[in-house]
Amino acid sequence: RALRPELASLRFVALTHPHADHCMGAHAYLESYRVQEVWLFHSFLEQACLGFFKAMHDKKSKDAVEAALELPAGSVWLDALKLRKAIKEQDGAIRKRFLRADQEVGLVAGRVKARFLTPNDQGVWRYGEILANAVTSLEGDGPTLDPDWDPGGLPHNQASGVILLEYGQTRLLFMADAEDLSWRDLIEEQSAPVLPKANFIKASHHGSANGFNAMIYDWAADKNTVVVMTPFNRHRRPLPTGLGVDLVRPYVKELYCTNCVEARKASGLAWQFMTPGATPSPALPLEWAVDCRDDSRRLSLLADQQVTHPYVAGTISIPPRWHHACQKHPELIQLLCPELRNLKLVGPRPRLNDEFRVSLTYDDGGNVLDQYVGWGAGRLPGS
Repeated sequence: RALRPELASLRFVALTHPHADHCMGAHAYLESYRVQEVWLFHSFLEQACLGFFKAMHDKKSKDAVEAALELPAGSVWLDALKLRKAIKEQDGAIRKRFLRADQEVGLVAGRVKARFLTPNDQGVWRYGEILANAVTSLEGDGPTLDPDWDPGGLPHNQASGVILLEYGQTRLLFMADAEDLSWRDLIEEQSAPVLPKANFIKASHHGSANGFNAMIYDWAADKNTVVVMTPFNRHRRPLPTGLGVDLVRPYVKELYCTNCVEARKASGLAWQFMTPGATPSPALPLEWAVDCRDDSRRLSLLADQQVTHPYVAGTISIPPRWHHACQKHPELIQLLCPELRNLKLVGPRPRLNDEFRVSLTYDDGGNVLDQYVGWGAGRLPGS
């Protein structure tokens, strides 16, 4: 709430599926704002889903994303209980909807339509069977887990609820973490294209190759479409992958990421930092210039010196007063070379969300009215 004090209410809050990076902390929205509707992944109240996460909590085991985020075992279950409590406390004042295919919601007196595209009945059934079998395995293993059974690989992305927002001629497609199997479920039920051309797409599953489906992009994307990828670096296979990016690029006009450093590391591609729409780059502090004059190796710490003084890890340390300056003025971090920008140089930053934000504002004709790209975000040249 402190980041957006001007907001008093939210039209809806959507939780697409039970992975910690998509659902943790949602109860805080209901506790801080007046929320008119909450949209939840379809299995939120089902015994198989919450039973699975409770059993994981009881056995002190983590799912893959809890482990990647270094969360305590059972964090998703405990957070789900907080969300249920927050919803119950607003019972009667908040409308609940489940994210399942073939539902349509009217917002703003019907001027905005929200269509839920996945999962369909086949996907719901398949995911339910997987969870039921997992709960049986968990509960049958006694006080500890079978060491040969890995609960971390369960495909919770199959529960992902994809949302299409339509406002006049403007289309915004939020793909959550839907993967190819969910897209094929959607395609098999349609005799004609189910998606209009989208102006904006939040790419599925952080830009993974298995989040891509060629027919979906044939339907939904063209050379006027902007795609945004949200990197995820907290496991052995960081995202986006180079293949995932290359699959999407031919279909769209612009391709952005919300964290240029991590997108570069994960994909191996030359994402470029963006400054238009963001706070202009600050001037180099005099103290930093003095430090570089005293030791020219420090030039390699600066972003604009990489051509002539490329950074090599372990050869030079960031001076303590650079640390202190970044703590007082976090915008100075963007002066550092890409390898250093995501280091924990400072504590919580008050405008952290803006540093890594990519947002566009449209009118009802699909025309871009405003665009913001934070200095930590990036664009892939040639897309």
